[in-house]
Order: sequence, then structure tokens, then C-alpha cells
Amino acid sequence: MKLDELFKQYSNQKVYYKANRGNGGDALIAAAAFQKFKQFHIELAGIISDTDTFDPTGKIIFYAGGGNLIDDYNNGAEFFEYSHKLAKKIILLPHTINGHKDLLKSFGTNVTLFARELKSLKFLQTLDLKCEFFLDHDMALELKPSDFKKYGSNQPVIEKIKILLKKLSKFNFNIKELNAFRLDIEKTDIIIPPDNIDISREINYDAMMSNEILVNKSVADIFNLISKFDQINTNRLHISIAAALLGKQVNFYPNSYWKNEAIYDHSIAKKFKNVTFHRNS
Repeated sequence: MKLDELFKQYSNQKVYYKANRGNGGDALIAAAAFQKFKQFHIELAGIISDTDTFDPTGKIIFYAGGGNLIDDYNNGAEFFEYSHKLAKKIILLPHTINGHKDLLKSFGTNVTLFARELKSLKFLQTLDLKCEFFLDHDMALELKPSDFKKYGSNQPVIEKIKILLKKLSKFNFNIKELNAFRLDIEKTDIIIPPDNIDISREINYDAMMSNEILVNKSVADIFNLISKFDQINTNRLHISIAAALLGKQVNFYPNSYWKNEAIYDHSIAKKFKNVTFHRNS
């Protein structure tokens, strides 16, 4: 089953959406999900950000796409732990999945999982699961930058970033090259250039990913900033995707584990000739 087929099954129904707390890159995934709900005329009965007060009993729940069901992170697993036996249906939108084996094996037929690359799919295939699972692509790959121009730009944030870049390296904007390497838990030992700006940390107006307008504003400003450059060097998956969608030349590097490489091989390499992946030697 492909993702659009599943969305079509829930047309004209009310569902709940479990937002996935994250950074500006996660805003691209959230924005794509909000567009899908509209495309298939699915009504959001609620967006779940406060899990302490949410009762999943008898509800249809879409859990946001991303990389939140791996051993390095627990909040996605915790939500599924207490929800999957009570909900009528839980659908995990395209995700990188690794670890949490006991939890995955406990899922019943009311759970549907979508992997967003082959390595996650092959991992699921080893577990003899009762739930159904399928393969599709990261949802951000379907975004169109032109859809977000109407959301304007948070100019103070954009100007702050430009000033910082100039101050750090006397940056000449005619060069049109942006270094955007990650500085968080998934960082690597790659040498961080002095003019680096981790866009996903700097541009994020709703960390909970539950306010559609703020999510779209984050996406608009990410596209806006990247549009000012010709070349992007990054190990942020969704900065790479945003730059690719804008037609920029992208040098894409691994993150701390195999996610970037797996998604590049499954999705990005086939769709974007302007992205070069630099594999670890």
C-alpha cells in the first residue's frame, strides 16, 4: 500500500494528528502532513501535543512522520506504548525505524507503520510483526516551495542569521554558498566551518509542530533563506531536501547514523540530480 491510498481510506472522516516535537526540519514534514489532510478532505478533530491529557480510546490517530522511533529517542515509543491498545487505529507516517523491538512486536492489527527507506523496512521484516507495514517516502519530498510564499518571512530572524554569517567570516553573499551542518545529538566529527549556521535550530517557530500557521512560517523562512544561495553543504536531511526542491546544488553528508544515506538512496538520488551524497570512507 502507498501512503496516498491509505489517506484516501480516511477521506471525509475525523482523525487525530500526533505532532512530533522537533526542529525546523520537522516543520517541513508537518507542513506536508497538513497538506495531505486537506488534499484528502480529512478533518483534524484534534492535534495532540499534550499527551498527558489525551485519551486515545477509540480514536483514529496519525502519528507524524520523521525519525522518532529509533533507540536514540523515546517520546515516540512512549506515546505508542500507552496508546496502541486503546486506539481504534494508529498510523505511523513515513519514519526511520530502528530499535524498540519489544514494543513493535506488541502492536496489533490496529497499527499501520510506514517506513521511509529500505533499511527500516528490512528491520521490520525481521520481527514477525502482527501489524501491517509498508514502504513510502519522506513526506517533505512532496512540498512545493511556491506554496509557502504567502506566509511571508520573519525578517528579524533572517537578518540575524545574515549578520551572524557576515560577522563570523566577512561573508560575501555573492559567493552564494551556505554551510548548514547540524550541532545536535546527530552531529558527526565533520569539521564545522566558521560560517556555519544550523538552520533547523535557528528557524523553528513551533517546536511542538502543532500550530499549522507557525509551522508554515518556519517552512517559508527556511525556503527563503536557502533561496539566497546557490550551493548548500549540510548533513541535515530536511535542509538538503529543501535545497533540492529549490534546485540548489547540494553537498549532502551523513548524520551520526545511517538515516541520511538510506533516504538518499531510496528517494533523493532518484529524484534530484542536483544532490551529491558524500559517503563515509
